[in-house]
Amino acid sequence: MHDLKEKEIKNVDIVLYGHTHKLNIEKINRCKKDILLINPGEVCGWLYNKSSLVILDLENLLAKPVYF
Repeated sequence: MHDLKEKEIKNVDIVLYGHTHKLNIEKINRCKKDILLINPGEVCGWLYNKSSLVILDLENLLAKPVYF
């Protein structure tokens, strides 16, 4: 994640991104705030022959990977 300033992330809990086709779920701490980073991977599985997605629990800020 780029160098975000405190004023830019004060209302951010989750960052969703893609384009890499690689599933990634991690918590980072920026400006004394935990942020959940999620890349769901690739649903079609064309590049890596692994289809994936992420189920996101918004109440608890939890992400669960699903492979199929």
